[in-house]
Amino acid sequence: MKHILILLCALLGLGSCQSSNTTEIDNRTVQTFDVPRFMGKWHEIARYDHRFEKGMTRVTATYTLLSNGRIEVLNAGYKDGKYKEIKGKAKQPDPNDPGKLKVSFFLWFYADYYVLDIDPDYRYVLIGSSSDKYL
Repeated sequence: MKHILILLCALLGLGSCQSSNTTEIDNRTVQTFDVPRFMGKWHEIARYDHRFEKGMTRVTATYTLLSNGRIEVLNAGYKDGKYKEIKGKAKQPDPNDPGKLKVSFFLWFYADYYVLDIDPDYRYVLIGSSSDKYL
């Protein structure tokens, strides 16, 4: 495995859970992010289950840097024993905010893709969004 995608929310997030009427999430992104170094296949270890990957196992995300500076995204995994994949694209809209990317799997509809934490050696990464629904 070139990289391992570790979603640390279970460890990091549970320690900061509080009971209140308003919930604030810490979705600050990394200040340094080397896009070419991030390229390759990442293996998902954990996630907040959502409808896109519900019931999937052995999930991977493969990132390829294209000549135009965009990023090709290939998400893949197994559901009910059958291999499934979807191709998308990603971009880094603001070079002054390197940890905030946008990803699309359908036409021009882009969603937030936030790099919340990354190992200095790029061995694991924590990905989230502007909301608390995806991690």
